[in-house]
Amino acid sequence: MDQSQFKRWLSYLLLIVAGIVVYAIVNNLAAVSAWFHTGWRYLSPFVAAAVIAYLLDIPCGWIERQLRRLAGVPFLRKHARGVSVLITYAVTVAIIVFIMRLLIPEIARSVMEFVVNIEANFGQLVAFVTEITDNERIVEILHILGIEAYIADLSFKSVFDAIGYDSLWNSMSAVLSVPLYLLYTLIAIAASVYLLLDVKRIGAFFANLIHVFIPQRNAEVLIRYLGEINRYFKKFLAWNTIDGVIIGVVSVIGLLIIGVRYPIVLGIVSGVLNMIPYFGAIAGVVLIVLITLLTDSIGKTVATFVFLLILQQLDGSVIKVKLYGGSFKITPFLVLFSITIGGFLYGIVGMIVAIPAVAVLKLMVEDAIAYKLKKNAAES
Repeated sequence: MDQSQFKRWLSYLLLIVAGIVVYAIVNNLAAVSAWFHTGWRYLSPFVAAAVIAYLLDIPCGWIERQLRRLAGVPFLRKHARGVSVLITYAVTVAIIVFIMRLLIPEIARSVMEFVVNIEANFGQLVAFVTEITDNERIVEILHILGIEAYIADLSFKSVFDAIGYDSLWNSMSAVLSVPLYLLYTLIAIAASVYLLLDVKRIGAFFANLIHVFIPQRNAEVLIRYLGEINRYFKKFLAWNTIDGVIIGVVSVIGLLIIGVRYPIVLGIVSGVLNMIPYFGAIAGVVLIVLITLLTDSIGKTVATFVFLLILQQLDGSVIKVKLYGGSFKITPFLVLFSITIGGFLYGIVGMIVAIPAVAVLKLMVEDAIAYKLKKNAAES
């Protein structure tokens, strides 16, 4: 039996096994669901390790490439991967310590102050809304919209009843099971180190696995496109993080100049939400303006809104277009189109993967066109 026949029979066997597995799962959904729930509890640290390793491989790969260029230092060239992993984790730990030492206390202070004063702040908002609604024309508009009764019933207690305060507290208590989560975190970190060190061997293993089950030519094409998907997605994550940091820093500076309360916290919120393509920026502006309205004057609220609006316009029309369009070689129209369609179909996940997916599809179309033109030229 030659290699092609072996691959064909092996494919048939795997198809039969897959069919049996699917049939068994469908007929035992309850047992499979319970098994999956139990299994996930133990596998979650390793899934987290894979995510951590994938994210850290972005800076780790860049550091490794720089080390391999050091012709005068043979040791670093020979052990570039191990040294790059060490540097990556050292820098990551330093950043985490910096955040915990400088930012966490400020964030905790701001959050505690906001929580302590939330009832008074909410009372100010209700008073402001009541004052606004004294205008007969506005009351008429609210009546037409059908929200007049809701505004009249605004109260501090109703807000917490609406979000389910008891359920929220119970969820937070469950999350704060420190010993178990600490153990899972340590396992995830340790496993991520091994994954980062062996990333090339893991990639080679899956490449060989593809060659076993798929014909040579098709396997090479599949591996190429999988490599492009990986490269584009890592590039997107890197540029998206840089964009979020830029927006966060500028937001903190702008809010400090305006003089709002909690500028550091609100600036961080702006940067983090801005990493969610398209709709994250809108959610950030709405949330920050609402908090500013609760805690500061109307004048500062308006100034904050104008500042964030200008910043988001600048980010959407200049910064993101330069970062994404230049890196993925796609037009600004395709950037906006892909994010919109991805968000419509698959929500936040769709918006995150939209740009890399469109970049790969564009590459596939270009390859198909080039192949067709080459074939036509050869026939003529």
